[in-house]
Amino acid sequence: MGTIAKIILASFLCISCTRAFDVCSTNARWRSVGNSIELDGKEYQVKGANWWGLEDPGIRMLTGLDKASLGTYLNFLTTNNFNSIRIPLSVDWVLHPERVVQPWSVSAEPALVGKTSFQVLDHIFLEAQKRGLSILLDFHWFITFNEGQLGLWYSKGNCQPNPEGECRQFTEQDVMSAWSTLVGRLKTYSNFMGVDFINEAYSTTWGTNIATDWDGYVNRQAADILSRHPDFKGLFWIEGIADAPNPAGCNVQQTPGHWWGGNLEFARCKPLTVPVDRLVWAPHTYGPSLYPQSYFNDPSYPNNMPAIWDAHFGFLASTQPVVISEWGGMYQGATKVFQDALARYMASKKMGSFYWALIGRPGEVNTVDGLVTPNNGGTLTVIPGKLPMLAIATPSPAVVRFTATCTPSTDSVTSAAASTQAATVATTAAVTSSATVASVTSATTGAPPVVTSTTGAGSTTGTAPCTIGVRQTFTNSWQANGATVSQYSSTVANNGGQAVTLKFKFTGGALVEYWSLTANSDGTF
Repeated sequence: MGTIAKIILASFLCISCTRAFDVCSTNARWRSVGNSIELDGKEYQVKGANWWGLEDPGIRMLTGLDKASLGTYLNFLTTNNFNSIRIPLSVDWVLHPERVVQPWSVSAEPALVGKTSFQVLDHIFLEAQKRGLSILLDFHWFITFNEGQLGLWYSKGNCQPNPEGECRQFTEQDVMSAWSTLVGRLKTYSNFMGVDFINEAYSTTWGTNIATDWDGYVNRQAADILSRHPDFKGLFWIEGIADAPNPAGCNVQQTPGHWWGGNLEFARCKPLTVPVDRLVWAPHTYGPSLYPQSYFNDPSYPNNMPAIWDAHFGFLASTQPVVISEWGGMYQGATKVFQDALARYMASKKMGSFYWALIGRPGEVNTVDGLVTPNNGGTLTVIPGKLPMLAIATPSPAVVRFTATCTPSTDSVTSAAASTQAATVATTAAVTSSATVASVTSATTGAPPVVTSTTGAGSTTGTAPCTIGVRQTFTNSWQANGATVSQYSSTVANNGGQAVTLKFKFTGGALVEYWSLTANSDGTF
């Protein structure tokens, strides 16, 4: 992140009552801002579903495309206000991009017949993008579930042959190489919201300086992606671990009963070095049908659960984005009670989620089922009760329209009428003491940009330093990321009634990120 890079190609009209906005179909920018996720500067509340199948060596395809078309499922999601999909993959699948689709697995989606692995991903991303759906990828397995993965990010123990008959172990470097391949292939898609490094690393530790430390791997993996792909614009989605001992100097009073991927308690005292504007916490949690945790037998159940969730991961939600990347179950009995309580909790915390799963997985009938069951003939049967429950969990999901009709401008904003003073941004005080920001001029690497602001103290939306129309184009640059980042904003008003926010982020006293307005060649925005 040491060089200045242009990021946003965005032109959007904000409709605040519906959270709807337009975003360029290529190179849009995802960031974590406070406890929210933003896409090109607009809040993006996640309402998602998991769609498994590509990671399964027997299927190697999104499940259900043998009965209904891809569009049928995607239309179901958008009709019910979903905006995101989490797609599990295997490391082996990525390292064999030459594999061709098995025809039976796409009998209802003939456009995929004869396609290779990455051609399949391109098709999925494009069809999702047409409908305003974003995609999170995760490495779920190495080859197959029963290979003896042992809950680490590298394989250890017995392996099982892949479709080519190979039986191999996977090193950390193999996993990093696979992620680099994926990011390099997909990073221009605006609906590529990020990567979830490894699913449910349940045998890992945290902060103990040994080979099983999850936090060490996460820090290395994020740094590796950014070093190889500094133009990657997505987010890093970090799951928790499972039950584990306290690291030295970390006196966390752990609450027992962590799910695999659900323990983020050590983040209290052993924080990550992943850039905070790229970090999303993505824990897992499930109900009593999957495993009878002791707290499900509490006489106050489910009223005891918010305190459990707060201890496991919810404490982070006041300052950073938390999106539960797996939860679900049969919608009946004590597990229905669990899901209803979790839905209310997520709404109260403004947490997004990815429900497991769009379609239930065979063998999980008694523990986890999906949102729909596909039928021969291309129709879907909706599982009763779940959609109203999910509407409670995420009442205001973002609605995005990805469009290709947005060309960034290189013209600068000018304003002869504004009474201005120049100020070099070297400390946070330079922003907090100035009024409405009129313009930001770019800077050379390692030097802060110059901010021109109206005279006076405080921030105001009452007087615009220049005439601004209803369409805004944003560009972004940065110089370096640090462990501690603060954000400050100044806002100007325009003659179309829309607010335009310019945001500044600092590491200590050094500017690390800014946004500025640019104009079209005809002087409009």
